Amino acid sequence: MRSWSAVATAREQGVEPLSEDVVKKLESDRGGSSVVRTITHKVPMLVGTSEQDHHMVFDKMLVLLQ
Repeated sequence: MRSWSAVATAREQGVEPLSEDVVKKLESDRGGSSVVRTITHKVPMLVGTSEQDHHMVFDKMLVLLQ
């Protein structure tokens, strides 16, 4: 979480959004600071040059993401 852009932006403005207590609690709840987890998010996108192309590509992407 410390590498998230929102956290970095807050730090640049002089705000520390994550107290050490919060960080320690999160680390403890998730198995310790040495556990590395990969987080992925499915993001559908419209790609193409015409409205018809957008629908066709979007439908194909939804099938691939399932």
